Amino acid sequence: MKSSHNQQGSFAVVIIIVIVVLVVLGALGSIFWQNYTKQMGDAALEADKKTQQSVESEREADALKPENVNLNTINSSTGGGYSLTLKYPSSWKGEEVNGEDVITSPEGDVTLKYGVATPASFGATCGEQATVQSSEWSALEGFPKGMFSALVWRTSGNVYMYQFGMVDAAGGVDKLKAGDSTCEVGPVQAVVLSTSPKTVIAYANVEFTALSGDTALTAETIKTALTSDNAIIAKRIVESVIVK
Repeated sequence: MKSSHNQQGSFAVVIIIVIVVLVVLGALGSIFWQNYTKQMGDAALEADKKTQQSVESEREADALKPENVNLNTINSSTGGGYSLTLKYPSSWKGEEVNGEDVITSPEGDVTLKYGVATPASFGATCGEQATVQSSEWSALEGFPKGMFSALVWRTSGNVYMYQFGMVDAAGGVDKLKAGDSTCEVGPVQAVVLSTSPKTVIAYANVEFTALSGDTALTAETIKTALTSDNAIIAKRIVESVIVK
Protein backbone atom coordinates (compact mmCIF):
# COMPACT_ATOMS: atom_id res chain seq x y z
CA MET A 1 0.00 0.00 0.00
CA LYS A 2 2.91 2.32 0.73
CA SER A 3 4.35 1.78 -2.75
CA SER A 4 1.02 2.59 -4.35
CA HIS A 5 0.78 5.76 -2.28
CA ASN A 6 4.27 6.82 -3.39
CA GLN A 7 3.37 6.20 -7.03
CA GLN A 8 0.22 8.27 -6.68
CA GLY A 9 2.24 11.06 -5.10
CA SER A 10 4.82 10.93 -7.88
CA PHE A 11 2.07 10.99 -10.51
CA ALA A 12 0.51 14.02 -8.83
CA VAL A 13 3.83 15.80 -8.86
CA VAL A 14 4.22 15.04 -12.57
CA ILE A 15 0.73 16.40 -13.25
CA ILE A 16 1.54 19.56 -11.30
CA ILE A 17 4.81 20.00 -13.18
CA VAL A 18 3.04 19.52 -16.52
CA ILE A 19 0.40 22.05 -15.53
CA VAL A 20 3.06 24.53 -14.41
CA VAL A 21 5.00 24.00 -17.66
CA LEU A 22 1.84 24.52 -19.70
CA VAL A 23 0.98 27.67 -17.77
CA VAL A 24 4.51 29.02 -18.24
CA LEU A 25 4.49 28.15 -21.95
CA GLY A 26 1.09 29.75 -22.31
CA ALA A 27 2.28 32.90 -20.56
CA LEU A 28 5.43 33.04 -22.66
CA GLY A 29 3.41 32.42 -25.81
CA SER A 30 1.00 35.20 -24.88
CA ILE A 31 3.87 37.61 -24.21
CA PHE A 32 5.53 36.60 -27.49
CA TRP A 33 2.30 37.05 -29.45
CA GLN A 34 1.64 40.44 -27.87
CA ASN A 35 5.16 41.59 -28.71
CA TYR A 36 4.85 40.18 -32.21
CA THR A 37 1.52 41.83 -32.93
CA LYS A 38 2.82 45.10 -31.42
CA GLN A 39 5.89 45.00 -33.64
CA MET A 40 3.75 44.20 -36.67
CA GLY A 41 1.38 47.00 -35.74
CA ASP A 42 4.24 49.46 -35.25
CA ALA A 43 5.76 48.38 -38.57
CA ALA A 44 2.41 48.84 -40.32
CA LEU A 45 1.96 52.28 -38.76
CA GLU A 46 5.48 53.27 -39.78
CA ALA A 47 4.86 52.00 -43.31
CA ASP A 48 1.58 53.95 -43.48
CA LYS A 49 3.36 57.05 -42.18
CA LYS A 50 6.08 56.77 -44.83
CA THR A 51 3.48 56.18 -47.53
CA GLN A 52 1.51 59.23 -46.40
CA GLN A 53 4.67 61.33 -46.31
CA SER A 54 5.57 60.13 -49.80
CA VAL A 55 2.09 60.97 -51.09
CA GLU A 56 2.23 64.42 -49.49
CA SER A 57 5.71 65.03 -50.93
CA GLU A 58 4.51 64.05 -54.40
CA ARG A 59 1.44 66.27 -54.00
CA GLU A 60 3.60 69.22 -52.94
CA ALA A 61 6.00 68.59 -55.84
CA ASP A 62 3.09 68.42 -58.31
CA ALA A 63 1.66 71.67 -56.94
CA LEU A 64 4.96 73.41 -57.68
CA LYS A 65 5.03 72.32 -61.33
CA PRO A 66 4.38 75.32 -63.62
CA GLU A 67 1.41 73.62 -65.23
CA ASN A 68 -0.19 73.11 -61.80
CA VAL A 69 0.73 76.30 -59.92
CA ASN A 70 -2.42 77.80 -58.43
CA LEU A 71 -3.54 81.00 -60.14
CA ASN A 72 -5.21 82.29 -56.99
CA THR A 73 -4.94 86.06 -57.42
CA ILE A 74 -7.38 87.99 -59.60
CA ASN A 75 -6.89 91.47 -60.99
CA SER A 76 -8.67 93.65 -63.53
CA SER A 77 -7.80 96.57 -65.78
CA THR A 78 -10.50 98.85 -67.19
CA GLY A 79 -10.76 101.37 -69.97
CA GLY A 80 -12.97 102.50 -72.82
CA GLY A 81 -16.01 100.88 -71.23
CA TYR A 82 -14.35 97.43 -71.10
CA SER A 83 -12.55 95.40 -68.45
CA LEU A 84 -9.80 92.80 -68.79
CA THR A 85 -9.54 90.32 -65.92
CA LEU A 86 -6.88 87.67 -65.42
CA LYS A 87 -5.54 85.31 -62.74
CA TYR A 88 -1.98 84.83 -61.57
CA PRO A 89 -0.08 83.11 -58.70
CA SER A 90 0.11 84.93 -55.38
CA SER A 91 3.91 84.59 -55.55
CA TRP A 92 3.97 86.91 -58.60
CA LYS A 93 3.97 90.66 -58.00
CA GLY A 94 1.13 92.75 -59.38
CA GLU A 95 1.57 96.52 -59.56
CA GLU A 96 0.97 99.61 -61.66
CA VAL A 97 4.03 101.00 -63.46
CA ASN A 98 3.76 104.32 -65.31
CA GLY A 99 -0.01 103.93 -65.48
CA GLU A 100 0.17 100.37 -66.83
CA ASP A 101 -0.81 97.15 -65.04
CA VAL A 102 2.17 94.82 -64.72
CA ILE A 103 2.74 91.34 -63.23
CA THR A 104 6.29 90.13 -62.56
CA SER A 105 7.59 86.67 -61.70
CA PRO A 106 9.31 86.15 -58.31
CA GLU A 107 12.68 85.87 -60.08
CA GLY A 108 12.04 89.00 -62.13
CA ASP A 109 12.80 87.19 -65.40
CA VAL A 110 9.27 87.42 -66.83
CA THR A 111 6.99 90.46 -66.99
CA LEU A 112 3.39 90.53 -68.22
CA LYS A 113 1.85 93.86 -69.19
CA TYR A 114 -1.90 93.96 -69.69
CA GLY A 115 -4.89 96.22 -69.90
CA VAL A 116 -7.47 98.03 -72.01
CA ALA A 117 -6.27 101.10 -73.89
CA THR A 118 -7.52 103.77 -76.28
CA PRO A 119 -4.50 104.50 -78.51
CA ALA A 120 -4.41 107.55 -80.75
CA SER A 121 -3.59 105.27 -83.67
CA PHE A 122 -3.43 101.54 -84.08
CA GLY A 123 -2.48 99.20 -86.89
CA ALA A 124 0.22 97.01 -88.35
CA THR A 125 2.70 97.45 -91.14
CA CYS A 126 4.80 94.73 -92.66
CA GLY A 127 8.13 96.45 -92.16
CA GLU A 128 11.13 94.31 -92.96
CA GLN A 129 10.51 90.96 -94.59
CA ALA A 130 10.78 88.24 -91.93
CA THR A 131 10.50 84.45 -91.92
CA VAL A 132 8.60 82.51 -89.28
CA GLN A 133 10.82 80.10 -87.34
CA SER A 134 8.16 78.64 -85.05
CA SER A 135 4.60 79.39 -84.01
CA GLU A 136 2.43 78.20 -81.15
CA TRP A 137 -1.10 79.28 -80.34
CA SER A 138 -4.17 78.41 -78.28
CA ALA A 139 -7.67 79.81 -77.96
CA LEU A 140 -8.66 81.97 -75.00
CA GLU A 141 -11.84 80.45 -73.58
CA GLY A 142 -12.72 83.58 -71.65
CA PHE A 143 -12.23 85.85 -74.64
CA PRO A 144 -13.39 84.45 -78.01
CA LYS A 145 -11.81 87.34 -79.95
CA GLY A 146 -8.36 86.63 -78.56
CA MET A 147 -5.85 83.83 -78.46
CA PHE A 148 -2.42 83.12 -77.03
CA SER A 149 0.50 83.12 -79.46
CA ALA A 150 4.22 82.37 -79.14
CA LEU A 151 5.78 83.41 -82.44
CA VAL A 152 9.46 83.48 -83.37
CA TRP A 153 10.72 84.97 -86.62
CA ARG A 154 13.99 85.98 -88.32
CA THR A 155 14.50 89.08 -90.43
CA SER A 156 16.45 89.19 -93.66
CA GLY A 157 19.27 90.74 -91.65
CA ASN A 158 19.45 87.51 -89.62
CA VAL A 159 17.98 89.19 -86.55
CA TYR A 160 15.74 87.02 -84.36
CA MET A 161 12.54 88.45 -82.84
CA TYR A 162 9.57 87.07 -80.93
CA GLN A 163 6.11 87.79 -79.58
CA PHE A 164 4.52 86.04 -76.60
CA GLY A 165 1.04 86.97 -75.50
CA MET A 166 -2.47 87.77 -76.64
CA VAL A 167 -3.26 88.39 -80.31
CA ASP A 168 -6.41 88.78 -82.38
CA ALA A 169 -8.04 85.41 -83.08
CA ALA A 170 -9.17 86.71 -86.47
CA GLY A 171 -5.65 87.83 -87.44
CA GLY A 172 -4.60 84.51 -88.88
CA VAL A 173 -1.52 84.06 -86.69
CA ASP A 174 -2.68 80.51 -85.99
CA LYS A 175 -2.26 79.77 -89.71
CA LEU A 176 1.42 80.73 -89.74
CA LYS A 177 3.96 77.95 -89.95
CA ALA A 178 7.73 77.72 -90.19
CA GLY A 179 8.97 79.26 -93.43
CA ASP A 180 6.03 81.65 -93.90
CA SER A 181 6.48 85.41 -94.14
CA THR A 182 5.27 87.53 -91.23
CA CYS A 183 4.08 90.05 -93.83
CA GLU A 184 1.20 87.65 -94.50
CA VAL A 185 -0.09 88.34 -90.99
CA GLY A 186 0.94 91.39 -89.01
CA PRO A 187 1.93 90.03 -85.56
CA VAL A 188 0.22 92.72 -83.50
CA GLN A 189 -0.05 91.88 -79.81
CA ALA A 190 -3.50 93.32 -79.16
CA VAL A 191 -7.17 92.74 -79.94
CA VAL A 192 -9.42 95.50 -81.22
CA LEU A 193 -12.57 95.73 -79.11
CA SER A 194 -14.13 98.77 -80.76
CA THR A 195 -13.38 101.33 -83.47
CA SER A 196 -16.24 103.77 -82.87
CA PRO A 197 -16.42 106.39 -81.57
CA LYS A 198 -12.78 105.63 -80.74
CA THR A 199 -10.44 102.68 -81.01
CA VAL A 200 -10.29 100.47 -77.91
CA ILE A 201 -7.83 97.59 -77.65
CA ALA A 202 -7.12 94.84 -75.11
CA TYR A 203 -3.66 93.41 -74.63
CA ALA A 204 -1.71 90.96 -72.44
CA ASN A 205 1.90 90.72 -73.54
CA VAL A 206 4.88 88.96 -71.99
CA GLU A 207 8.46 90.17 -71.97
CA PHE A 208 11.58 88.25 -70.95
CA THR A 209 14.59 89.84 -69.25
CA ALA A 210 16.90 87.42 -71.05
CA LEU A 211 15.55 88.66 -74.40
CA SER A 212 15.70 92.39 -73.71
CA GLY A 213 18.35 95.01 -74.29
CA ASP A 214 20.90 95.00 -77.05
CA THR A 215 21.79 91.33 -76.69
CA ALA A 216 21.97 89.55 -80.06
CA LEU A 217 19.22 86.96 -79.90
CA THR A 218 19.52 83.46 -81.30
CA ALA A 219 16.83 80.88 -81.95
CA GLU A 220 18.14 78.81 -79.04
CA THR A 221 18.14 81.78 -76.64
CA ILE A 222 14.53 82.56 -77.48
CA LYS A 223 13.48 78.92 -77.28
CA THR A 224 15.05 78.58 -73.81
CA ALA A 225 13.23 81.67 -72.52
CA LEU A 226 9.87 80.75 -74.07
CA THR A 227 9.91 77.24 -72.59
CA SER A 228 11.03 78.13 -69.05
CA ASP A 229 8.83 77.35 -66.04
CA ASN A 230 7.84 81.02 -65.66
CA ALA A 231 7.03 81.22 -69.38
CA ILE A 232 4.64 78.28 -68.93
CA ILE A 233 3.00 80.09 -66.00
CA ALA A 234 2.84 83.33 -68.03
CA LYS A 235 1.09 81.47 -70.84
CA ARG A 236 -1.48 80.15 -68.36
CA ILE A 237 -2.01 83.70 -67.08
CA VAL A 238 -2.70 84.94 -70.63
CA GLU A 239 -5.04 82.00 -71.21
CA SER A 240 -7.04 83.01 -68.10
CA VAL A 241 -7.91 86.41 -69.66
CA ILE A 242 -11.58 87.40 -69.69
CA VAL A 243 -12.65 90.59 -71.46
CA LYS A 244 -16.11 92.12 -70.98
